[in-house]
Amino acid sequence: MGEEEMNWYMVEFSVEQAAAGGPNRLLLDFKNCFDANGRPKTAAMFYGKNSLGRVYYFSPDAATIALPVITACHGVECIAPAKTDLALSFGEWAEGIPFSN
Repeated sequence: MGEEEMNWYMVEFSVEQAAAGGPNRLLLDFKNCFDANGRPKTAAMFYGKNSLGRVYYFSPDAATIALPVITACHGVECIAPAKTDLALSFGEWAEGIPFSN
């Protein structure tokens, strides 16, 4: 992908990983990256509304500041999700986050 493209990432937890606290650790680690990088407005972590709290999405700016955290949880690059398919996990619904239509 070209440098001008903004890349989303996602992390998917199994039922067992979710029950063992994987999402909570991911959230805490992301929050630490968020705080350490000056709380960028367009860096946000979301979860899929229909994923039972097991699929998490990171806006491009969130991925920029937390890529080591995301990849440590086997996160992968993905297409931009639709805003209507997400719920906010951490950060804010900032203008400028590139959701799909």
